[in-house]
Amino acid sequence: MGRQHKTVTTETSDAGVGEVLGLYQEVAGAVSGAGLTEAIARVLDRVCSFAGWPVGYGLVDPFGDNRAEVWHLADDDRFKELIEAPEARTPAAMAARRPGDTARAIPQPGAGLVERVLTGGSLVSIEDLATDAELPEAEAAMEAGLRAAYAIPIFAGEEIAAVLAFFAEEPGPMPPGFAEAVEFTAKQLEVIAGSEKAQRAVQAAARQARAQAVELNRMAAQLRVSGAPAGDGMYDALTGFPRRRLLLDRLQQAFRRCQRNPELQFAVACVGLEGMKDLRNELGLRASEELLLALCRRMVGAVRPADTIARTAEHEFTIILEDTEGLDDSRKAAERLQSAICRPYRAETDEVSLRAHIGLALSAASYEHGESILQDALAALRASRAFGDEHPRVFDLADQPRLRPGRVDDREIERAVEDGELRLEYRPVVSLASGRVAGFESHVRWKHPERGVLAPEEFLLESGSGRAASVLLSWTLEQVCRQALEWQSLAAGTLPYAAPLLTSEQFFGPELVSATWDALTATGLEGRGLRFVVDESVLMRSPAQAAQVLVGLGALEVGVVIDAFGTSSSLPHLHELRPAALRIERAFLTGASAAPRKWLVARMVVELARILDAEVHAAGVDSRERLAALFHLGCEFAQGPHFGGGVSAEKTAALLRGGFAAEVEPLVRLGGGGGGVGVRRSQSAPTVAR
Repeated sequence: MGRQHKTVTTETSDAGVGEVLGLYQEVAGAVSGAGLTEAIARVLDRVCSFAGWPVGYGLVDPFGDNRAEVWHLADDDRFKELIEAPEARTPAAMAARRPGDTARAIPQPGAGLVERVLTGGSLVSIEDLATDAELPEAEAAMEAGLRAAYAIPIFAGEEIAAVLAFFAEEPGPMPPGFAEAVEFTAKQLEVIAGSEKAQRAVQAAARQARAQAVELNRMAAQLRVSGAPAGDGMYDALTGFPRRRLLLDRLQQAFRRCQRNPELQFAVACVGLEGMKDLRNELGLRASEELLLALCRRMVGAVRPADTIARTAEHEFTIILEDTEGLDDSRKAAERLQSAICRPYRAETDEVSLRAHIGLALSAASYEHGESILQDALAALRASRAFGDEHPRVFDLADQPRLRPGRVDDREIERAVEDGELRLEYRPVVSLASGRVAGFESHVRWKHPERGVLAPEEFLLESGSGRAASVLLSWTLEQVCRQALEWQSLAAGTLPYAAPLLTSEQFFGPELVSATWDALTATGLEGRGLRFVVDESVLMRSPAQAAQVLVGLGALEVGVVIDAFGTSSSLPHLHELRPAALRIERAFLTGASAAPRKWLVARMVVELARILDAEVHAAGVDSRERLAALFHLGCEFAQGPHFGGGVSAEKTAALLRGGFAAEVEPLVRLGGGGGGVGVRRSQSAPTVAR
């Protein structure tokens, strides 16, 4: 425990209105950017100088391991006996004896000034020390010429994080204006105390999460060595192949190897299966999955051990062909893949044949990023499908520039808006407390005249520069804001919100806050009716800048939902980001019986959200069983195939009116958690977005 002694000159104040307001400004400025202990030292100086009180005292973290005392003294020698009195006579002495019930206990006889605050949880005012014979520090205080004492608690949530005490030379209550000044000071300090408490909780959760992650990685490694699908966020649950995120990591590794050694070369082959949906309808889900696994085994046999096969979409795979010997070698490898895939399969009593198109792109010195090679391979795959190629199609930068997606041209986006080629699909977000649709997440779709309907991953993530990103963002905001107003007119008593998905370029773009303000002003929608969905990895590209963006959005009452939470390292920054909601990464919600530890991580996210006063969302809900598990886990909102896929704006009204009460009511009747009860208990409608 450390003590800080400060000596100052005491000044008096008549507590005029102007001076009180000046004190408020001084206190607000003094606590800005300071930790709790330093902030208390600063405000003791300001308040004591303002009120003419010669002694101020602060006790920080009275029940914790970081307990500390802070003193403000007008004269060290005069008050030496007070601060160095025996333990039973110091203001902090009684704090060492923590009462059994610190919330609202009755102070015991002989309790000191601080203990009375800790047990009662409210302001203590001793207007005349001479009349309080049971106060242990009264004698030392009066010997130093002090006649009155006041103390007030500083809360962090439900706990007392600190105590402020003041001693005056004249008996009587706090003069007019002083009580308000002290209360204002306490409120300012409570903000800091609450922030530090949340930060400590986040750090503790981060340590636990890291321990869980180490264990999950160990288990995943064992599964991969044994040949079983890992099922974590990096691997596909059915095939065990890497997913897109891990593919991009390995792709960049291959790209860097070639940069270091220009003699090396690799290729990327994108495989698209044709007719799989029809086969699934004919064979059934189980047989079609067995067919897909047989295809995967063939692909593994057709490539070398060093090559990477990733499942990047339901019926698409991407292969990194390492250390190729030029175009001919890469083309032959792709032809072996196609031949292996297209040989007939035995399905029950019949033979089944599959068709596959392959797009191929070769690494070259002209590329600046590994992902650009993948984009070219995808472009070649689209071309192969468009032209009905029977052999792998190689991307040719010189002959086929129109097939290269790259970044969307500014004028092309503007033309798409003018011609009505852009549209939005809405996915319902369902409250697990009531079954009502709390809002809709929106996704952009582009009906391109040459390339067909493009999903966000095919154009939205590449449209983030210059005028293109601005036009796309403005169009999206205007559409969703107008749509949210219509929903609110249909849903009496609730506030359905629109939640567009943002790319990294849009989130960090300079026009996000201003464009949001423009859209809200133009449509008349309140900020609470709008949220943004941002992937956790996007926020972690620049946590400090992300926090600034969220402050700007928060001023408009627009909240942010952190998507795929748990896949990046945002835990240390959550107290600054203060999201409206955390959406649990789907990988933590799969395979509950096979990997219960993943559900422990999901439960930890629920507890973390409770600390942050944020909602808990889950995506990818595909069955009633998973819905029940999420309810009992304490999840508040869910979305996914179980509630249907993306719908047009015209079909959202029916979902708002009908809801999904039939899915949720049996869970609520059984009880046992969920539906927001595990986090916040007033969840009949979505909480106000920050």
